[in-house]
Amino acid sequence: MGQCGVSGTLGVSFASDKPVIALGDDGFSMTMMEMLTAVKYSRPIKVVVFNNSKLGLIKIEQELMGYQEYGTELHNPDFAKLAESMGALGIRLEDISKMGEAIRELIEADRPAVLDAVINPNEVPASPL
Repeated sequence: MGQCGVSGTLGVSFASDKPVIALGDDGFSMTMMEMLTAVKYSRPIKVVVFNNSKLGLIKIEQELMGYQEYGTELHNPDFAKLAESMGALGIRLEDISKMGEAIRELIEADRPAVLDAVINPNEVPASPL
């Protein structure tokens, strides 16, 4: 999601009547405050956070350059509870067998929503590199 995922998704939502969804990792923590703006202006954006408690892309970049992983571990809050505290819908997914139900709830939400999908921190994420 990086530094513009939520902000970009919010901006696109003003230019489109279609659903807008952001997919990303724990980088959500860099722009999560934009959920307040989405709530304020009733923009029903959807955000999926692949929560592995790491900055996964940074970890991969470090390893590709021959460095050991350093400074990528995070102590994340419960992003679903955080979303709820801002007035958005928050969904926490810890059991993969409930994924279909969680995605359906996310898509059908009539307000901004965050799906906090807790994933294995040792799983190698797909990289755009």
